[in-house]
Amino acid sequence: KLKLKLLLKLKLKLKLLLKLKLKLLLKLKLLLKLEIKLKLKLIFIVILEQKVN
Repeated sequence: KLKLKLLLKLKLKLKLLLKLKLKLLLKLKLLLKLEIKLKLKLIFIVILEQKVN
């Protein structure tokens, strides 16, 4: 019976970890999107500056 309880606890922890992982992955995706947008803006600004000069 002890082993069963331990197994259940482990499974619960695994589920929690998976959820955390998913959340982190989502945040990472968001961060990547933000980063890409920022880089695009930077490139745009650089191009604009070159045109002005």
